[in-house]
Amino acid sequence: KGQDAAFILLIVSGTVAIALASTMGGAIILASTKPGFADWFQAHKMLGSFLTVVTAVSVGFVQGFLVTTGLGWFGGLVAVLKR
Repeated sequence: KGQDAAFILLIVSGTVAIALASTMGGAIILASTKPGFADWFQAHKMLGSFLTVVTAVSVGFVQGFLVTTGLGWFGGLVAVLKR
């Protein structure tokens, strides 16, 4: 149904946005606390951006796995408690 597809799209979009925000925030915090890291990012702009995106993919995969597993457990628990 339409609402199922919309729910899946919402979960996927939210996971992607959270993964990108987490990795960018982590890179910004690391650059502000470690000057060597900030210098490396200045010298390697393309590679630094690529590594941030690669990290976002792995973070997004883990977050997506946790969300779907959590929703599965929650749905199973609700189904058991309704009996």
